[in-house]
Amino acid sequence: MYSRSLFTDSEKLNGKEWRHHRVHAMIGLCCLIHFIYRYTLFFFFANSEEDMGFQVKVASHSDSAAFERGRISCQHLLVFLPHFLLQVSGFGFTIPTVRHPDGNRIWGEYRYHALIFWGRCFVLLCWGYYGKFRTGMHDTANAEVMEKTWYDRCVPIFAVFMTMICADSITLWFQRRHESSSTTIRGLKGPSALLYLMSAAQFHATVSCLLTYDTVSVQIAAMTVVQSSAFGMTLRRKKLLGHVEGLILYSLVLILGMFVIQRDLESHGVLYAATTIGNLAALARMDLKMNKYVIWTFVSMALPIIEKSEHGEKNISWWSTACTATALILFLSALCRQLSIIKT
Repeated sequence: MYSRSLFTDSEKLNGKEWRHHRVHAMIGLCCLIHFIYRYTLFFFFANSEEDMGFQVKVASHSDSAAFERGRISCQHLLVFLPHFLLQVSGFGFTIPTVRHPDGNRIWGEYRYHALIFWGRCFVLLCWGYYGKFRTGMHDTANAEVMEKTWYDRCVPIFAVFMTMICADSITLWFQRRHESSSTTIRGLKGPSALLYLMSAAQFHATVSCLLTYDTVSVQIAAMTVVQSSAFGMTLRRKKLLGHVEGLILYSLVLILGMFVIQRDLESHGVLYAATTIGNLAALARMDLKMNKYVIWTFVSMALPIIEKSEHGEKNISWWSTACTATALILFLSALCRQLSIIKT
């Protein structure tokens, strides 16, 4: 069975559909070049403060010219318009309604989930960009990071929970149509240990989202994972990429994203604490089967503790030990899963 979109009237490529394919491909190429450009800035040409080229320098309210330049620079966010068009134009293709057995192809339900998670990335990206202006509009002698207000925390929390609610609603809708499939990484065909660790990486990405305040690069990394995953699945469907190569591609993109997250957390002085919380959240969900809403409620309540956790050498030492211990448990759990599969 196939999921037919509103834009496609026939399974055969007529002239209109051919043009749609070409436009989608060109938009995808623009997005790919943009991602490469941002990561090139991140790894080779920019320091940690320049945030993949999105560093905003606004002096203060007293400097009206600088203030206006800061407001005008919001136009920089228009570079993400092709990324939005790429997600929307993807609905113009006829694809399977259920997931392929190898899990590495696009299907109907996944398409909606990808749009929802892309939306979370963009909302938090805009919030991070806005946070740069809020920081710059205050006169601080040493450019210190401002104390977070309640709404600084509420916006990322709201975005994370709305993403889960929307994704669960889409899954329920497809279940009622008897077209629902597993949408998690664990639905992929591959080594159990690798899939387990890839799933764990998503928990760290969500923790980083909750800590987002004035950083754009973390959300660009998350957006890269969302859209490169669909790109890899498309190459797989066209038989331009093997299943193993697709797994490697997705793993590499995740690793790049983890590098970005690691630098961001380190720059905010919460690396060990945030990594510990991410490890615990992954273990609670995948090993203890705790409800994800309960997990992220507890994590959200712990945000003030995380943000002030590594002040002082004693606290850093404690969180470093906790980070190492939880990481070892996570890797041990992954190894046990792999060994159990081998024995069976």
